[in-house]
Amino acid sequence: MADIFSMHWCRKIIDEHPQWLPFLEKIEMIEIGVENNSNSAFDYSKGLIESVCKTILKDDGIAYEENIELPKLFKITIDHLMRQVSLKTLDEDEKLALKNIIGSLNNSVSYIAYLRNKLGNVSHGQDAYIENVSILGSQFVLKITDAIVGFLLEAHLENFSILKRAKHNYFDNTEFNEWYDGLEGELLIGGTVYSASEALFHLDYEKYKEELLNYHNDNESI
Repeated sequence: MADIFSMHWCRKIIDEHPQWLPFLEKIEMIEIGVENNSNSAFDYSKGLIESVCKTILKDDGIAYEENIELPKLFKITIDHLMRQVSLKTLDEDEKLALKNIIGSLNNSVSYIAYLRNKLGNVSHGQDAYIENVSILGSQFVLKITDAIVGFLLEAHLENFSILKRAKHNYFDNTEFNEWYDGLEGELLIGGTVYSASEALFHLDYEKYKEELLNYHNDNESI
């Protein structure tokens, strides 16, 4: 396959993180569709973005409507991720620029969903005379899908790495635990005294993860 038709960022991430190999089939179908100048690339681009968004939200326990439209699904996912990822290296102007870029990604996803509904020939039956989009248009969709999905997966990896460290051992997060205990103090449960962070870790782990992520983000933004 010609290098111009390859989704480099997505393939690099999957090579390094084989748990996402199930996405590879859609990536290959996008690449084949573009190389053959087929409108099917739009179907598989939409399907890939949709699958990645749902996987991220499921991993993080975020609910979404069963028949949600792609633009709304993507917005929920990107808003969730941007609340978690590290922005410590960015100043205020850079954060504003990133916000504008995210807005452009939202528009691009809406564009992909529109083209899939209008031109896609996998999920929607089309008449035999529909014309394929230009090679320039299909290459654009491949590249923008590579950028969107690559960004989603990288942001999810950064978020997941914090949660994974938390899950391994309560004592791996000493700095956060001490900070949280300073706010909440101690709890008496069944005649035994527990620190607030330890009680939260064992009794409501999802809430512990949320507080841990908020702590990391607040400190990295300083």
